[in-house]
Amino acid sequence: MVLPHPHTFIALDMGLGFGPYILGAVKEVVGYTSMFHVTVVVALLALVAYYLLYGRYVGTERDLSLKARAEEEEIRNRKRNNVA
Repeated sequence: MVLPHPHTFIALDMGLGFGPYILGAVKEVVGYTSMFHVTVVVALLALVAYYLLYGRYVGTERDLSLKARAEEEEIRNRKRNNVA
């Protein structure tokens, strides 16, 4: 079972808390239409950053989540073998 990391919730809370203030300030400077264009650019940049930093490694030997799962399984197996 995968549980969300506390940093995920902190980032979500910060985005929900500060996002309206930031977007409100952007709207005052550039207007509504340009504000939405800015958010599209930010979202696309985030998508590219995700792919470059993590997405291209999914399913390969460099996939950190696969390594973590293998380590967790190894720890569980050690615990089972020590208990029995």
